[in-house]
Parts: sequence; structure tokens; C-alpha cells
Amino acid sequence: MSASGETSSAPGSPAADRRTSVRRQASGPTAIAKNGLEVSDSADDSANSDPGTDRHSIVAAVATPARDRDGNRSASVGPLDRIRHRTRSASISGRPSAPPKPVIIPTDGNSSDPESNPSSPRGKGTASSPSSPISTPEVRLRNQSLSASTPTVTSHSSLSVPATPQPHQYQSQNASGKITFSIASTIPVHSATEKEFTAFMVTINFPNGETKTILRRYRQFAALHAAVQKRYADKEIPSFPKKRILGNMSPSLVEKRRRKLEKYIQTVATFPDIEDFLGFTTFLGSDLGHQRTGSTGKKKMSGSGSSLGSTSSLSGSGSIIDDPEETPEEKEQRMLMERRYGEVKHCVTTLESWMSRLLCIEKAFDAVIETPHFIKLSDYSKLVVALGKSLSNEPTEIDFIPRELPDEHANLISNPKIRSIRQKITPAVSELISKVSKIKTRLLDLDIPMEKVLELTQLVEDLKEIWDGVALVPPALGFRVETGSPSSDKKLPEYIADNICWYMIMFVGHDHIICHTPNSPQLGPVVVAIKGEEFTETGGKFRGYICTKDGNDHVLVTVNGTDLANTWIDKYQDILLQMDSRLRGAEWKLCSGHEAEKWIQEYERKDMRITRRLKFGVLYCKKDQTSEEQMFNNQESSPEFDEFLGFLGEKIVLSGWKGFAGGLDVRGENTTGVNSLFRQWRDFQVMYHVSTLLPHGESAQQLAKKRHIGNDIVMVVFQDEGSQPFNATTVKSNYIQITIVVRVINLGEGKRAWRVTVASAQDVPEFGPPLPYPPIFENGEELGDWICQKMINGELGAYRSKLFVQQFRSTFKTLVTELQGKLPQQTTFKQSKKGFFSPFVKRK
Repeated sequence: MSASGETSSAPGSPAADRRTSVRRQASGPTAIAKNGLEVSDSADDSANSDPGTDRHSIVAAVATPARDRDGNRSASVGPLDRIRHRTRSASISGRPSAPPKPVIIPTDGNSSDPESNPSSPRGKGTASSPSSPISTPEVRLRNQSLSASTPTVTSHSSLSVPATPQPHQYQSQNASGKITFSIASTIPVHSATEKEFTAFMVTINFPNGETKTILRRYRQFAALHAAVQKRYADKEIPSFPKKRILGNMSPSLVEKRRRKLEKYIQTVATFPDIEDFLGFTTFLGSDLGHQRTGSTGKKKMSGSGSSLGSTSSLSGSGSIIDDPEETPEEKEQRMLMERRYGEVKHCVTTLESWMSRLLCIEKAFDAVIETPHFIKLSDYSKLVVALGKSLSNEPTEIDFIPRELPDEHANLISNPKIRSIRQKITPAVSELISKVSKIKTRLLDLDIPMEKVLELTQLVEDLKEIWDGVALVPPALGFRVETGSPSSDKKLPEYIADNICWYMIMFVGHDHIICHTPNSPQLGPVVVAIKGEEFTETGGKFRGYICTKDGNDHVLVTVNGTDLANTWIDKYQDILLQMDSRLRGAEWKLCSGHEAEKWIQEYERKDMRITRRLKFGVLYCKKDQTSEEQMFNNQESSPEFDEFLGFLGEKIVLSGWKGFAGGLDVRGENTTGVNSLFRQWRDFQVMYHVSTLLPHGESAQQLAKKRHIGNDIVMVVFQDEGSQPFNATTVKSNYIQITIVVRVINLGEGKRAWRVTVASAQDVPEFGPPLPYPPIFENGEELGDWICQKMINGELGAYRSKLFVQQFRSTFKTLVTELQGKLPQQTTFKQSKKGFFSPFVKRK
């Protein structure tokens, strides 16, 4: 055994060859869990499969999973939409690859001195050696969600992982060989909703050799310190670094704070019963965002939403609350089933999506007759070949019969090369569909052992990397990438239809009541308009217009009850709770609608989200350009880009322009360029900020261009053929929430097609129109209409995201408070057929 805990191997031995060929750093979204960034540095001790298997060759060329120094797979936390504890009792290994050159971060100054800090893992010889490759790139947050490149942590040594998560996995004991904590390094984090801050990489070393790394920020340490002071008032609390308003990002202060926090967490971990202390378990389970409080007042983990009891223990699979009546055998069986369910659930959904996509690819290749048709689908032919090599050893369904190209179709293809390709791809795609279906069937089979389940889920992870390898936009943390919907009937929200003054259209001129309160328990000032739509013997439908600090919502609810047509005003509180449960507990004042119409219409006209004038950015990206500086410095366009601009809108002269200007100079001084791009789409006026039409400055950053494009919410990036994949975080901006990437495909003879991908910030709700699959357009006019509709829907949907709700909140709160103060204070109604208020008959 070497000093680092690795088994030494002679040069040229299989183990040494595997270490040389497959050593690679783990990165990307597979290193993220909902309860914070957790990178598991575990590996397997199981026997390896044959490294020379042909089916693995394409995986090494496209993407290789993280492995330890012995060539085994290192466990990793799965995708963002689940939390799971990966433990590998069996693995597939030995897949050769050409690893990228690792980024080595020096350990000098990044850990405590072993002599001055005897409790530090370095002092005990258990932390990473100076040669351990730890890459700590910059991290960007979108509304408290990680949204850029993820810190990469590779195995410090060859470690083993327990078969099942153990209770109290974070028990902290200071005796030799027990769990210890260290803070190896720091990472700058950018957020769309707050200033840049520093995240500290906390490493947890378990007695069995397993290590986990989580990111925690200063405010989370401060919350832990406040909780520790209350719980352990009789103990000597270690000194805690003070908060600094200015200069808190300076390297010297960050390093000093890192050393103090490391010593602090190591000391606190020795306190008695710390593993059962809610403040400590919350600290280990929370993410980089804010903690939220549930209705019971208990703190909840921002990632998982599960409340932490005093008996809860945190593991990679979330919080587990022990049942005192549960036997050890029952608990082990339950944990095994929970773990199995977590492993299988996401994989089955992913496999079903792939099967649908492969059917669409098969249908698209059925239409390939001429060379341009094949050029359009060339990326998908490469995908089929890569998947075929990776799955060459996987079985098909028992009744599988490969689909062959019919002779009548083959005779229509004049090019013999295209005919040969079609004859190979047609059965290859059908075979892939069968193999993917077989993997799904095996995952759902409860009789196969857990080791095989883990093996299959890792295979799914490998296949996912191949699918991601052909994408225009690679997966990015904090972003949702839309590559096309296989389902033609998929419905996405159309926010254009909702971009109207609901109160003016649906309530003005109709009898309705107004409920308002200056201070509801959860929402503060609230004004609600309620109108009865239709009634039956057993209930009725009611339309509501709710004005709160979060904006205005229009809802339609059904309420059950008898004789509601005559009694619903007396039951208005029940109707309010059906519309929004947060309205509970408020003391309401009532007035009739016709008394309040004037004030509510005036309020609604001030809603900045209801607009018919929008501005979007257009950025030109040439081949081999990967940075925003390169793209913003493009002065000359290309024929392909000019043609694309013609599909988007009409080129106009800015001087003297009378329409919507989108912040551009129309006074004739040409400070924002001579020309721009404009489009009248239905009743929307759209102005484009085109990078090549904006004035070019001497600075490499081109701030004059970025001042406009960087402040747009939606941006289109046009790429030349053969360009590199566009990272969603390339253009650094606090406002850009949606990026539509369009890459031109030259088909020859002057014909072109365009491939499209959409990347949206994670908290922006889904919006239409859906992107077809494969996401390729051959008609330029159709492409221009689709992009324009997608951008308008996207911006209107982005107004509902957390970023803009927070920005609009203070404005809406002021407006609602003013509105509530103007409304009449009527408290009773005289409801009769001829009274001043008859809620079911339109006023004449």
C-alpha cells in the first residue's frame, strides 16, 4: 500500500495501464445534488470487466465517466431532479479513454497547518496529497441554483463505500479514525439576484474511507454559529470570523476566513450529541440558497423540502427519520428499496424519452433520398453510430427483428453512397430502440440484484453523455436545455394569450365584489376581485383577480355547495381559499365592484409586465469562437447571418424612427448605430439589438454592445456551420434568462437549413411553442415566425420567474398598498333582485 492508500502496481501491469488510460475528472451536473453540491469520492473494489471490449470505444471518444486511480468508477451524485446516494458494489471499468489534462490547484494555503491544527485531516494523513487534482473553476448561480461549470473533485485515494447508507452518517467524533472535517479551498460564486460571494469547499472524511465534499457559504456558517451558541451556551465556543461589509472578496480575507472556519467546524464537531443537533444537520443538508420556513415553522432543506427532526440523519439520499418500532432488518430492507427506487425512477424516464427520440430519428431518415437530406441529419447519423458502439454488447428484446430498408425506397435513392448509408442506419436505429427498451425492462425487473441495477444506471449515465455530446448547448447547471420534443401534441404555456388586462376585460361592466385587506399574514396587502361565472345545483365557477406584492394573478376555480347562486357572498372566504391558500387568516373588508372599478383599472395599467413592446438581443458567433469578447468583437457579418436577419425582421434606419425604439438612439446622432432590425408581429412591436449593427468600440469588452444585449431578457445566438457548442453561461449577464442558439447547415446549391436549441434559466417556467424533433428548420420564414413567437412567450414567461418576481415585489407592494387605501370600506351587502348589488345580472 502506498502512502495515499492506493495499491501499488508495477509499470505495465493492467492496474497501472488502467490508471494511465482512464484517469479523468468528474464534472458537470452529475456532481450536484439538491441538498447542495456533494461530490462523492468513493470507488469500487469489485472485479473489472474486460477493458478491451469494442462497445466502449466510442464512449471514450465522446465522454468518459469519472474513475479513481485504479480505473474503477467513482460514485457521483445524480441529476438535479433527484437526490441519491451512489454506492457501487459492482462496476464496469477498464474503458480506455484519452483524458484531458487535469487542472492542478496547489494546496499551499488551502488547508490548515497540520502542526497548528492537530484535528485537521492533513495532520492525520487522511486528506488529499498535494498531487490530488482538484479543479475549482468559477461557479455561477441562477436564483440560488448552480448554473455554470461545477467544481471537480477527484478521488484522493482508493476508497470503499458501504453497501447501504448508515444512520447518523455525519456523526462527528474527534478520536483517531473517526469522522473529520476540513475546508480545502474556496470558490467564487455569481448569482443573478445578489452580489458575488465565496463558497467554502467542506470535505467530510468518514471512518470507512469515504469522503464527501459540499459547498457552504459564510451566511450558512453564521446560522450554524448562532444555533451552536444557544445550544451549547455552557461550553467554550471557538472564535468565529466577523462579518465584513466591504472587501469581503479580497483573497487575503477569504483565505483568513477559510482557516478560521475550518478550525471552527473541526472544534464544533467534537461537541457532545452534535449529530442529533438540528442546527448542525440543517447546515450539512442545506444548499447555497436561502432556507425557507414551512407552515409548521420548522426549517426545511431548500433542496429537498423535507423537514429535519432531531433524530434525522443526513446521507446522500436525503433525510432519513428512524422509526423506533422498525427492526434493523426492516430498516435495511426499506433503505435498500428506497435506494433502488431512486436509482431506477429517473433512468426509466430518460430511457423512455430516448426511445421516443430514436423513433423520430428513424422517421426522419425514412425521408432521406437526396444528399441534402442526409447532410441535414449528419449529426444524428453520428449519434446513431456512437450509441451503436456503446451498446454493441447489450441484448435486444427477445422478439426483435431488425427493420430493413424496403427495395422500393432504396431504388428512389440515386446516390449509391447515400443508399448504402440508409441500408445500414435503418436496421441500426431499430436495433437501438430494442436495446434501450430491453434496458428499461431489466431496470424494472425486481428479481435482478441491486449490483446489476447500479451497473445499468451507470450505463444510462454513459449514454447520456453521448446524447449530450451532439447538442448545440451542453448541459449547464441552473439551466434547462430544450433540444426538441418527440411528442407532436405536447402543450406548452402560451403567455401571449395571458398578456392582457384581465380585470378590464373580465370584470369591468359585470357585477362582482372586492375583498381587500391591508395586512394578510402571508402576503401583506391584498386586493381580490371575485365574480360568479356559472352555477349549478351542486356548485359554481368563480373567476378571481388577485393583486399581491408578487403581482397580479387571474384564476378560475370551481366551488362545491348548494344554493351558491344566492349565498356565495356569505361564503366568500371559502372561495378565496380555493383561489389561493395563502389568503387564510386575513380580516377582509368588502365593497361592490362598480365602486372600485376606477381604482383597480388605474392600478392594472401600471403593471409593467403587460406590454406590447419588447426588445431582444442578436449575437453573431463565427466558427471556433467560444468567448463573449470574440463574439462581441465581430464587425462583419456573413451571407448566412444576413439571410437569417431577414427572416427575423426588417432593416430600418434609426434616425427619425417613429415606432418602438427599444432604447436605441433615433434622434439622428447615431450613438447606437445607423440601422437596426424591427418587426411587427401581430400586435407586438419588436426591436432587435444586433451585435453587428451596434457601434463598434475600441475596448475588447465592447461595452457599448453589451450594454444593450446584456440587458435583454432573451438573446438569439447565430452560429456559423462547424461552430463549437455554445455554453449557456458564455455571456455573463444578470438579465439574460433565455438563449436561443441557431446553427446554419449548408446543404449545397445555395440551400440551407437551421438547427435550433433553447436554453432557459431553471426557474423560468416552460413556454411555447414547442421545438420539434429533430429541431431542424428548412423554411426560413417558418423559422423566423417560430423564433419571434418563442422569444415573446419566453420574455413574458420570464416575468414570472423568481428573479423578476423579486425585482418587481417592492413596486407591486407599493401599488397594492395605495390601491387598498383608496377602496371603499363597505362591509355588508343588501343582496336582492332589485338591490344596488345583484351579483349575477349584468348592470345596464
